[in-house]
Amino acid sequence: MTDELQKATSQDQQHFLMNPQALNAYTYTQNNPIKYTDPSGEFAGPFGRDMASGQRVISGFLHSAADYTSNQGGFINKVSGFVTNAIADTVDHIANVFDPDQKISIRIIGLGLTTLDVAGGGDGKVADKAIIKAGETVEGLKVTEHAAEQFVARNMNKLQIKSALEKGVKFLDTETNNILHVVGERGKGGFTIVTDRAQKVLVSTENFIRNLVPKTSPNRFKLLE
Repeated sequence: MTDELQKATSQDQQHFLMNPQALNAYTYTQNNPIKYTDPSGEFAGPFGRDMASGQRVISGFLHSAADYTSNQGGFINKVSGFVTNAIADTVDHIANVFDPDQKISIRIIGLGLTTLDVAGGGDGKVADKAIIKAGETVEGLKVTEHAAEQFVARNMNKLQIKSALEKGVKFLDTETNNILHVVGERGKGGFTIVTDRAQKVLVSTENFIRNLVPKTSPNRFKLLE
């Protein structure tokens, strides 16, 4: 190797050591800059969707485990269910951050909530839950005992209630005469709050979207304009 070539090689090595990313200029777009240009700064589509999907599978399992544990009764089971739901909720937030199909506002909220979960060790969640109690009024809704219990068990926050009232798609439950306020998509971090038909009482809260076309009663839920 000539002296000039050695010198050039050494300079290249120093350049890469100072800027390792230069080793692969297309890392951010998964080595496919034609397909994954990512002009908005989001994660590459397939990667983000796969990551979010995997997170939601984990979250769904944790929520199911938490619900099962809570339903066994007893203080220890209730606490265990609450903690597991809190972990599952954090996983939901992470999924929303990665999911390129989510609105940017949802992704930003997800990032903020994830940061709060990590930085506060869950303290923010506990504080949110302690605020809402049976008989109190939240966003103009009187809270039932069941709603207050579900608010804690489902690990939800007041921001979700406000969002559901303002932006949720409304369905009339023809069996109970209650109204479901649905936000987001099923299996993608969507959630529901349930009010009475007059929208004066908070009947229940759900950190999921139920099957709105059940086989046993396909016409039970009616979309409201």
